Amino acid sequence: MRDALMGHPVQDIDVVEIGESIEEVMEPLKPFLRKKFLVNDRFSTVRCVLKSSRVVDFSCAKEIESDLARRDFTINAMAIALNEPYWG
Repeated sequence: MRDALMGHPVQDIDVVEIGESIEEVMEPLKPFLRKKFLVNDRFSTVRCVLKSSRVVDFSCAKEIESDLARRDFTINAMAIALNEPYWG
């Protein structure tokens, strides 16, 4: 989020899926995966290396507020909805 707002190339992507299990999130991604591995069992975070070499971290939460609250209180606690426009 920070890099995108500053106009820099995005180096890493973190995706939080609300209300789904990590297995449900991973299923449609299988054709695009080169490899995946568990990063954090407590927060159900899976790091995926896509066939394009892009690295994406996926995690699941019951609500976005609880996910953001567990992060440190810096730029890491910012989020953008991917299912709705955010430009205003």
